[in-house]
Amino acid sequence: MALRIQPGDRAPNFALQRTATAATMFYEYTRGVPLLLYFFDRPEAGPGLAGLETLAARHGEIAPLGQVLAISRAPVAATQALMERLKLDFFVLSDADGHVSTAYGQGAGRASSDGLVLLVDANQRVVEIASGTGPDAVGAGITALYQRP
Repeated sequence: MALRIQPGDRAPNFALQRTATAATMFYEYTRGVPLLLYFFDRPEAGPGLAGLETLAARHGEIAPLGQVLAISRAPVAATQALMERLKLDFFVLSDADGHVSTAYGQGAGRASSDGLVLLVDANQRVVEIASGTGPDAVGAGITALYQRP
């Protein structure tokens, strides 16, 4: 049976690499506050990278309302280099084999997970799957974050 993700569902937990030696569980990032969960494929180009750059530019606006966690299909070394290059104030986890990204993308009813944004509440429940991809989805996710009680 395929994964299905809709608002109200608990976001499935997963473990991914943050560094070459440290795997991290998703639930460790929720920390009792809302979370924008962002998926992108490649760190060098495309709508996914454009959305990540939008998240980086608007992080100061997001931080008082919640957290950001990004998931990339790139290897750990590439995600670490991207974090340094963009001077990100949030983590990018590596899903190099694409299992988590594919499951979330398909579960959200998308052909691809590139540029996918989910707003997850403090209890790890999906509040919204943002429309669009990349910067458009990031904007929609931030709007939904502002509308949270």
